[in-house]
Amino acid sequence: MDNFATSCLYLWLVELCCVACKTGWQVPCALTVGVDGQFTVTIVSNPAGTPVSGSTNTFDYPILSSVTLICMTSSDGFTFTVTNYQWDTTGCFTNDVHNTPTCFPTGQTTQSVTDNNLLAEDSGTITCTVTIGGADYTSGPLTLRISEIAMARVASNGGPSVDLVSSNQITDYSFIFQPFTLDPFNAILRCASGLGPTGRDLNTALGGWYFNGTQVDVPTGSVCADPVFEVRPAPVWRFPGVINLYLCGTFTTTEEGVYSCIMMNSSMMNQTMRVGVYFSGRIAPMIDTPFPVTVTLGVPFTLSCTSRGSPPDTFTWRRSDGQAVPSINVNAVIHTNTSAVFCAEYMDTITTSGIYTYTCTVTNLIGSDSETITVTTAVGPPDNVRATVTSSRSVEVTWDQSPTTDVTGYLISYTTTTSYISISSRSGSMMVTGRSITSVTLTNLEENTPYNITVQTDSSGTLSVNSDVVSVTTWKDVPSSPPQNVMVTSVNPSSLRVSWQPPPEIDHNGVINGYLIQYTRVDTSDMMSESVISGLLHTISGLDPFVDYLVIVTAMTINGTGPFSNPEVQTSGQNRPAVPRSLIVNSVTDTTVTLSWMTPVPPNGIVTQYDLQYRRCAGGSYTTLQPLNNEVTRTVTGLAVNTEYCFIVRAYTVILLGPGPWTDEIRGRTYGPPSNFNAVTLSPRSIEVTWDPPIANVDDINGYIISYDPVEGLLLRAVWQ
Repeated sequence: MDNFATSCLYLWLVELCCVACKTGWQVPCALTVGVDGQFTVTIVSNPAGTPVSGSTNTFDYPILSSVTLICMTSSDGFTFTVTNYQWDTTGCFTNDVHNTPTCFPTGQTTQSVTDNNLLAEDSGTITCTVTIGGADYTSGPLTLRISEIAMARVASNGGPSVDLVSSNQITDYSFIFQPFTLDPFNAILRCASGLGPTGRDLNTALGGWYFNGTQVDVPTGSVCADPVFEVRPAPVWRFPGVINLYLCGTFTTTEEGVYSCIMMNSSMMNQTMRVGVYFSGRIAPMIDTPFPVTVTLGVPFTLSCTSRGSPPDTFTWRRSDGQAVPSINVNAVIHTNTSAVFCAEYMDTITTSGIYTYTCTVTNLIGSDSETITVTTAVGPPDNVRATVTSSRSVEVTWDQSPTTDVTGYLISYTTTTSYISISSRSGSMMVTGRSITSVTLTNLEENTPYNITVQTDSSGTLSVNSDVVSVTTWKDVPSSPPQNVMVTSVNPSSLRVSWQPPPEIDHNGVINGYLIQYTRVDTSDMMSESVISGLLHTISGLDPFVDYLVIVTAMTINGTGPFSNPEVQTSGQNRPAVPRSLIVNSVTDTTVTLSWMTPVPPNGIVTQYDLQYRRCAGGSYTTLQPLNNEVTRTVTGLAVNTEYCFIVRAYTVILLGPGPWTDEIRGRTYGPPSNFNAVTLSPRSIEVTWDPPIANVDDINGYIISYDPVEGLLLRAVWQ
């Protein structure tokens, strides 16, 4: 047995010492402890026997008692294994039945040893030695004293036959006990002896029964008839037969004592068997002091009266009104060789409040005793308490009207042990006034929550005990609060990631079997939905780039969806922009072209830069100008006169994403001077000048400027818009 199991057995045996029965009688056991080094070795004896005055480890046992000894080992903080047990007994003696001592339990090597028939030669001082890790540790001594006459076998009333021989072995120190009466009783005593290998007959058989040293061999009329010899076949091959010597008759109180059977065995040696014949002791009754009792009005109750005495007791109950009533269930609970414990009960019912007394009187041939039990009434709880769930947050409680007129109201209490509910909300009560009220509805309970409900009657401020507990669970419902910690983050230009935590457990109101996500562009009212069956994370895809989206989340049970979370607004990621809009030529000169355009729609982000390229439309590669920031107009300079150019523009958001697409080409021509210029003198003071307009859009010309100088001559130029 390992250390854990040994410790458990030790504790069990210690507990056994303190086990009390209904009458207060205790099961005895004895402990003797020896501390040897780091280990404690203990002998546990069960039962303990009778302690010897002045000694802490000596106990008396009656003949033929059964005793179990257990060798226990313990250590504070050490793990160990016992590899050997050794029992030793000193001080044992030899009697006239056995020539050599047996010394229970000398030489045995098991942890526990049992003897079901202790004899006088088993007396002695016992120690137990255990071997742990090659070292021996020994307990303190436990001394057993086995008396020759003690309580043992009990004959039932009426005088049975008692056979004291088992096989061909003489059974010594047996005992016949007539319990709890002084009436004469009949018994047959038998002892036996082997006939031996040469054989003997009745005439040569030597033996007889003796009482108080005098052989019983003639009819006395008061003890019994002559002993009767009988020859029977031997039970084993060694003996040809067995001689049985019987002593039979009727025993009275004057024949109490020790009867000895002396016979010669097959080896021609005398053997003696002793039998004690005793009546119970004569003791006046003694009633155990009773405790006050509180009973429920209208409910039958039982009172118990326990008495110790012998011979049997007569019980009488008397109520406070003086009426004598009979006892019920009179039982002998336990007995010893000198007295008995009797228990009598009385059943009654009280319907009116008050304090009552019941007197129990016990009488036998020796004397009498009386004790009074005080009984106080209390209002009982209502009967037939029922609870019916009416909604996810309400329960109807009903009960039968109390038959007691003292009732002034009822207290309905409810509790739940659900851990996620705050302690302050786990219980509640409701008081209603009026004896005739038999129902109430509890409201504001938690959804999908188990409740234990009791009802007490109230009698002017005095409450009864609780009724039987009624258990119900409120119905499931939709969640009563939204998911917690909702977060929305941008994943890419077309996706948002949504995460959340479940609602508080108290608000689940059932099993959360999914979540519903709704989202929309903030510039529209078109709400879209996506369901999530498992998990607390979801990605919304297929979105437009760089758009503000509103997102809300709700939890679902089998009953539907709960409230939505507060809206979260998040902008989707940026992407390459669309084509810049409305690229136009605003103005031209002979060497410049000014262009303008509008931002892309959709921009797909924040436009941070534009590229502008141009080339001669007649042929040639594009020239890229220095990138523009977020300007939407640009003048291209250094162009050739009277030349048509082609222009394109594209936009950027995040540079790393790359540019958006180019616009379609637009054309613009620089202007040249008027052509075919000619001057004709019309008079000494006037000249007529003619020309052709420049190759350009004539509508763009506001006029011309003609310059003349005597030295330089005439000059002509056009004035553009």
